[in-house]
Amino acid sequence: MLDVTAETAELAATLIEQVPLPAQAAADAAHIAVAAYHGIDFVLTWNVAHIANAAFRRRVESVCREQGYEAPILCTQMS
Repeated sequence: MLDVTAETAELAATLIEQVPLPAQAAADAAHIAVAAYHGIDFVLTWNVAHIANAAFRRRVESVCREQGYEAPILCTQMS
């Protein structure tokens, strides 16, 4: 279990605002933020709409770096 902190909530809000992710993707932004905050290397997901979305990748990485975090590698395995 990884802690959800004020910093992770702030990073998630920044991701929603600056990537931009839709408001309904708040939980997805939180997953990315918690992983970045805790230095997780990879997030494996089937969610290609908002998490492992190639169109958002560079912006997610940029926003995380601007906030002082390294973004995890967001990847998926489709069966």
